[in-house]
Amino acid sequence: MKSLLKFGVVLIIFGLVMSLLTTVFIRANAVTKSDMNTASETLNAEKSPVNPVQKP
Repeated sequence: MKSLLKFGVVLIIFGLVMSLLTTVFIRANAVTKSDMNTASETLNAEKSPVNPVQKP
């Protein structure tokens, strides 16, 4: 019975550690607001209206 309790405690600790590491990893690779603004400005610049018919 004690071995099962020890195993359960080990599993709970392992789950908590993995949860914390996952949170740190996701936050470290998150896209910042300034990166989003830069990307949206680039997309808006590329979507500028282009006249497909060119006059000679």
